[in-house]
Amino acid sequence: MTKDKARNNEIMTSKVENTTNKSKKKKKKKKKTKKKSIPLAPPPEMNSRKRARIVTTLFHKHTRNRDIALQENDYERAQECEDEIEKIGGREEYQRASVCSTKHHSTSKWVLKVLARMRWLNGISKTDNDNEGQNETTNEVRHLEVLEVGAINTDLLNAASRKRTIVKKKRKASIMMNTNKTTQTLLQAEMESVRVPYYKLNVKAIDIRSMHEDIEEVDFLQLPYRNTNVDLRYDTIVCSMVINCVTTPDDRGKMLFLLYHHLRPGGLCFLTLPRLCLYQSAYITMNLFQEILTKGIGFAMEETKESPKVAFFILKRPEKISTACDGDDDDAITKRVQEFPKKWNTVKTVNRGKKYRNTFSIVLNKNNMI
Repeated sequence: MTKDKARNNEIMTSKVENTTNKSKKKKKKKKKTKKKSIPLAPPPEMNSRKRARIVTTLFHKHTRNRDIALQENDYERAQECEDEIEKIGGREEYQRASVCSTKHHSTSKWVLKVLARMRWLNGISKTDNDNEGQNETTNEVRHLEVLEVGAINTDLLNAASRKRTIVKKKRKASIMMNTNKTTQTLLQAEMESVRVPYYKLNVKAIDIRSMHEDIEEVDFLQLPYRNTNVDLRYDTIVCSMVINCVTTPDDRGKMLFLLYHHLRPGGLCFLTLPRLCLYQSAYITMNLFQEILTKGIGFAMEETKESPKVAFFILKRPEKISTACDGDDDDAITKRVQEFPKKWNTVKTVNRGKKYRNTFSIVLNKNNMI
């Protein structure tokens, strides 16, 4: 009996050893499969619109809370918000999400279509200011000056750099030689192909964090405010899905004033923002937003349209301005500041009786008018 027990024990131990060896081999195999390869290229473009919405929502939420914490000198809370931003991938991931979103509603195509309808893509007539301050149109044509604020892609830059081939004809030579060689060279010299720009556009694209070497890293809110030289302003400014990314109501109002003051008289501003900001906020409505743009800032509303997600506005700076602007004298500016209504100076609740999930609002500070 003792010998049988010993044999059974040996058989059992061998089975246990075999099973343990097999499990170790499986674990080793699993570990080998779990090893991650080191990426040698930048991450691919984001294709999931759902992922893009989640990233943009969280990024706006944490950046807004961070700025509020910094205003209250709560640096611990601000650092927590920074950590949350890094968890979702930081500003780089947010910009990738923005690129994914702009694929489905291309602002550049809309802008180029409107400019083509206005015949501005082939240049704009020069104007000379006379002594009385009136503008006289000349026959000379200049390039259209365009500023893109918060540029995510290079679509407008690519449109400005696009070129086409044209064939120029030279005058025929008055004397033709009889030899075959000379006649061939003269005929070739008569036709000449030249590469010229497809559109007469000068585009400057800026963003607070550049994703492309052609996009300049510039904070639009830090640009010089009053520019008395009209030649240094822009004929067109594109501000697509940017104002909703500005975290404070004061800075949003300042951005609108800057868009107005950096435009030439008669220039256009293409403005877009999510419909969620205008229809799901407790502090603003569509009518109030349009009133701020026209009566508060001084724009003329040229066109508006809406998609299921985005609101589009084409705003014009009037050529004859009755409000204080860059070219007005100090008396007109002080009068405009004194008559500025107080109803836009503070954030007020305009929608009640419902839980609104958005806190978008705009404050117009009269100090930003100067």
